[in-house]
Amino acid sequence: MKQLIKIGMKMSEKLNPCPFCGSESMGEVTFNKEQFVAIYCEHCGSQGMLRQNVTEAKVAWNQRIDNKCNCNTLSSDEEKCCDSIA
Repeated sequence: MKQLIKIGMKMSEKLNPCPFCGSESMGEVTFNKEQFVAIYCEHCGSQGMLRQNVTEAKVAWNQRIDNKCNCNTLSSDEEKCCDSIA
């Protein structure tokens, strides 16, 4: 069972914007009776990796790879990333 919680953030705990939609509105979701936690985007619903505490979940969210288009680095036979992002 998961539980959604709005995060009260301090300036020192700033989360990076969502790599998918750019929103800065994040929440915390807990799983398995609060044994695991992840950060999620309140706008598009994307979720970071499950971790054992909120501090680790915040670090995992901030280490996500940006989803910015890099079509110029792909060879001509590879699928263009812009075409695959919904």
